[in-house]
Amino acid sequence: MYGFESWTFETQQCRDQLHAGIIKLYKKLICCSHSAHMSDEEVLVATDLPSPTELLRGCRLRYFGTLHNCGRDAQWGLLAQDATWIAMIEDDFKWLWQQLHHSTSLPDPTTHYPAWQDLISHHGGYWKKLIKRGLAHACLQRANRAVAKQLHQRVAQTLHAHGWIHDLPLPAKHLPESAMQTFGCLHCQTSHASKAGESAHMFKRHGFQASARGLFDGTSCPHCFREYHTRAKVLAHLRPSHQCRQHLIGRKFTCQHMPGTGSTTDVALHSQTDGAIPFLQGQGPRLPEGPLDDFVAHDIAKLEALFLCLIDLQDGADVFETLRSELQSSPVSWTVGRATLAAFLDTFTQQDADCLTVTFAQVTEAIKSLMEPETWPFLKRCTPVESLQSISLEAWEDWFADHAVEPQHAWEQIPALPRALSRYKIVLHAYAGRRCRGDIEWFMDALAIQYPGCVIMTASVDIVIDSVMGDISRTATRDYWLHHITCGHVVAFIAGPPCNTWSRARNLQLDGAVGPRLVRTVDAPWGLPSLRLGELRQVLIGSLLLGFAFECMAALATCSGSGLLEHPKDPEQPDLVSIWRLPILQVLLTFPRMRLLSFAQGLFGAPSPKPTSFLVLGLDTLETDLHSGRLTPHLPTGASIGKDHTGNYKTAPLKEYPPALCRAVAVCMCKDLASTECGTQDPPADFITQCKALVDDQFDGYIGHDG
Repeated sequence: MYGFESWTFETQQCRDQLHAGIIKLYKKLICCSHSAHMSDEEVLVATDLPSPTELLRGCRLRYFGTLHNCGRDAQWGLLAQDATWIAMIEDDFKWLWQQLHHSTSLPDPTTHYPAWQDLISHHGGYWKKLIKRGLAHACLQRANRAVAKQLHQRVAQTLHAHGWIHDLPLPAKHLPESAMQTFGCLHCQTSHASKAGESAHMFKRHGFQASARGLFDGTSCPHCFREYHTRAKVLAHLRPSHQCRQHLIGRKFTCQHMPGTGSTTDVALHSQTDGAIPFLQGQGPRLPEGPLDDFVAHDIAKLEALFLCLIDLQDGADVFETLRSELQSSPVSWTVGRATLAAFLDTFTQQDADCLTVTFAQVTEAIKSLMEPETWPFLKRCTPVESLQSISLEAWEDWFADHAVEPQHAWEQIPALPRALSRYKIVLHAYAGRRCRGDIEWFMDALAIQYPGCVIMTASVDIVIDSVMGDISRTATRDYWLHHITCGHVVAFIAGPPCNTWSRARNLQLDGAVGPRLVRTVDAPWGLPSLRLGELRQVLIGSLLLGFAFECMAALATCSGSGLLEHPKDPEQPDLVSIWRLPILQVLLTFPRMRLLSFAQGLFGAPSPKPTSFLVLGLDTLETDLHSGRLTPHLPTGASIGKDHTGNYKTAPLKEYPPALCRAVAVCMCKDLASTECGTQDPPADFITQCKALVDDQFDGYIGHDG
């Protein structure tokens, strides 16, 4: 946009208007319906584009580089007088430093600006790359935090849906119960999520039109002469513009109702401009200022009907039910109905009650009760709750930390759902990697022959096996598998989420070698605030895969399934990060049938001790089977640190489980699956077909990068 880099936006209204316009454009890029409720953060994550504020920062920083290229021809004296713009560019430099300080050798610009000035003046191309990298880093950090928030939110919602917790966390700006808005139709007994939904229902079902539509018949405001190009925008202008609306109403200005929002005529007007042209200020003579007035919020006819029904009230009749029936006898929205009841309270006096068969107190008490949303069950059930998207990651972690210490519910008192009785025992093996002889699936296939009464099937979910149904980064794929877990079609889960960003090996520095850097710390378990782009992508995918494993374990816990989640053992050093200290995992450990099991893979044939922990759900004989499957009672003395003679990291082979460990896990899993009854109701045929397609029989002996 021309001149974007020099805009300062003096008012909050201008900033809000620009922000809303860019977000609206982003929604078009992802083909998002205008009726779809998406927060700004969701839109930015879906588009993977900078926020409006970040766009402005990038434009200003690039423009600053252009000014340096102009040399003495640039009007530096004039720029120095623009204190607002100078303050903004200084803040932009601080923002860029926050994005890059962990991935560049440049010093802090607030204390070493000459180094940055030299770069901008003599390396313009590299300066633009730095800006581009800063914007990309901001987008990835936003996506990473969104992933961490979503995994907490989805686990909490799973527990809430099954009644394992009663209350979800409240947003930071949560309104008190009395201030929460409710919308609906009292006549149809329907509830709506917003005022717009309520108004749309009243128009489509009952023919009620917006009162402000009678104040104009064109595409401009009759009072301020602003040209908005469509009638929908004129209506949107008159609703919040009290001055224009009250002047027109005060002059008794009326027009014939013309086709409005959503009509063929207005859509045609909108298509001519595509919403890209701002309003234009018209000129012309204005009428002198007159009295101000506004629309009446209540229904006068309904107000009179309520009083008349009280006059006709017979002795012994229920005043509450009489008023309630009268309020629902004709179409009226909850917003107008409540305003009508409030107007009734304001105008109803003791003298008015003297001619009635009921007392003043009885009438006022009934009216006040009718004004409460809880009185109307259909409104109470659908009272809108603020989106959980507004809850910060820190608030989610605090909420889980509180429940790890003091759960909302005693899990033991909740009856577990019965396990699936199908003869198909489908195990979801996430992040299985390429197949090799001696892996868990290889042993399970061999052991399944011993249990002819059931069909034990392992679905290997990995992107190297299926690029669609094995791609956990796809929301549709995650939802697909979680849906079949909650339906009971998947009865067990095995996963070893990537530990490369959590590994304690990142804390070791070898002489003469440069290894992977720390990307997570105890204070920032979901990733440091400034990283290289490659490191940040590793953190993002690591958090995503770990979150899916948490979701699956939580879902299986609610339906009496079995599960196994493997990760390196907690190093038990306060300065080292570990998933076992995460508040969300501490909550999982409070569930019934959930426990933590630690051992060393070196006892099963690994070249180094490799301390490991399992998050175990069910699998009652796992400890015994692991003990029986050991190859040696002594730990190996080798260390898998550094690189081997080929240049590969020695930790790479450790991601493959020793065959003896795989066999012990397979033995326990098969015994657990076969211990449940087998019924005649099988999972859907298409689901079984999909699982069979994920049974990979192509074996590979290579150990290393998955490519």
